[in-house]
Amino acid sequence: LIERMKKNIQDYFKKKQ
Repeated sequence: LIERMKKNIQDYFKKKQ
Protein backbone atom coordinates (compact mmCIF):
# COMPACT_ATOMS: atom_id res chain seq x y z
CA LEU A 1 0.00 0.00 0.00
CA ILE A 2 2.73 2.48 0.96
CA GLU A 3 4.77 1.53 -2.10
CA ARG A 4 1.79 2.32 -4.31
CA MET A 5 1.32 5.68 -2.57
CA LYS A 6 4.99 6.51 -3.08
CA LYS A 7 4.69 5.71 -6.77
CA ASN A 8 1.54 7.78 -7.02
CA ILE A 9 3.27 10.75 -5.40
CA GLN A 10 6.26 10.47 -7.75
CA ASP A 11 3.93 10.32 -10.73
CA TYR A 12 2.08 13.35 -9.40
CA PHE A 13 5.29 15.37 -9.13
CA LYS A 14 6.40 14.19 -12.57
CA LYS A 15 3.13 15.40 -14.05
CA LYS A 16 3.48 18.75 -12.30
CA GLN A 17 6.94 19.39 -13.75
